[in-house]
Amino acid sequence: MPREKRPAAEQEEAETRDLGSAPTTKSGEEVEVEKNEAGESFINLSEYRRVTVRTFKGKVLVDVREMYKDKSSGAMKPGNKGISLTREQWQILRSNADMVDELIAKAQE
Repeated sequence: MPREKRPAAEQEEAETRDLGSAPTTKSGEEVEVEKNEAGESFINLSEYRRVTVRTFKGKVLVDVREMYKDKSSGAMKPGNKGISLTREQWQILRSNADMVDELIAKAQE
């Protein structure tokens, strides 16, 4: 069954919300936004996974990537496993998050 689109005003408001406030999880926990050595903002998903927002060749990308700890410096560095989504792909993923949640629930049955 096709999903209904949000009204344009609501969609625009969601996209242009105040980025200065700290993001929160569904449980209401505040998520810490950090900056890496290159000045890019990121959020840790777990000890070795993070979401980074970066610009590459003039395009904004949402990078979900596994990290590893460099043995010599102890710094966290990006690994080979991960995916970079364009802004359009990120919006498609976000708009289908409820459907993904439903599929997860069905898979757990």
